[in-house]
Amino acid sequence: DSTIASIMNQSIGFENIELIIVDDYSTDNTQELINHYCEKYENIKTFESGKKTGTPGRARNIGIANSTAEYIMFIDHDDNYLPESVEKLYNAVTENSCDVAIGKFQTFGEQKIVPEDWITHDVVLNSIDEDLRFFSINNIWRMIFPKDFLNKNEITFPEGVFAENLTLDMFKGYAYLYIEGYLVQDHELILRAMQLGKEAGLQICLDMASYNIVEGDLEFFDILITKYVDIVFANEEEAKAYTGKDAWGAINEIASKCSVVIVKLGAQGSCIKKGTECIKLEVPPVKKLVDTTGAGDYYAAGFLYGLTCGYSLEKCSIIGSILASNVIQVVGTTLSKKKWDEIKLNIEALLQA
Repeated sequence: DSTIASIMNQSIGFENIELIIVDDYSTDNTQELINHYCEKYENIKTFESGKKTGTPGRARNIGIANSTAEYIMFIDHDDNYLPESVEKLYNAVTENSCDVAIGKFQTFGEQKIVPEDWITHDVVLNSIDEDLRFFSINNIWRMIFPKDFLNKNEITFPEGVFAENLTLDMFKGYAYLYIEGYLVQDHELILRAMQLGKEAGLQICLDMASYNIVEGDLEFFDILITKYVDIVFANEEEAKAYTGKDAWGAINEIASKCSVVIVKLGAQGSCIKKGTECIKLEVPPVKKLVDTTGAGDYYAAGFLYGLTCGYSLEKCSIIGSILASNVIQVVGTTLSKKKWDEIKLNIEALLQA
């Protein structure tokens, strides 16, 4: 509801906006709310995804196909636009006759962060090669495109796989199955993947991804963790959303349902528990926090790398923390070869200690 309200309050005038809402077979009162808006405003249209996917790709493709506007923007259900967002992006893309205009954004919550402080003024590029830093910006919800540009170049979004596409052979030969929490919205797909993973003898890892995802699907998360998941990754907010408890209380509750639980505490490090083994790992402060995008994924990747090598939980966590602390000091999620070489040396030094 707040997402829609932020669009209706745009300075460009809501009457100048075509709003397309695609319902991915929600199980709450979402469709009822959408219908209410559609009855009240002629410029709001609604479509169903045709099949629950749990991912935004199909919904975005439906929006492109059914839009009558000359310019297209995308927004997810947990995002809000500031009052002048649409007007500023529209002016930027039309005045410069460009293929895409990109705005900055701000995160909300306990930590309010405005990434990319290296962008201090409007920048116009004739080619992405002129400044490769912009190539790392992949947040589609802060961009505007001419619809003609998308159509001429046949640009669409991947729509993912479905439960019936999964087979046991796909899981053979692997040790771990890592599930990103944002995908949990597709219950059928996730259950099938975890069941096949278990049948193939894999360790099932679940990253909770977002506290609002956990809150919105609490019962299903509990089924997964209780019946299938071996390793849980969560930050403090996600762990609290699942258990209603602080970090250590949450760790104890989650650990009673699975083999290993890792709760990431940001600058305070992380807590890990396996059986009766408890670890509190502190990390040195980073020189400069630039962009937290990908920090959780890098941590999980480092941790799982350590597990596959047979390292202790403490060393796994340190490797994860090394990766996460490096990616938050750059824009986007791409680290240079030089930085990777430095990271490898740090990890080697850790393992030899």
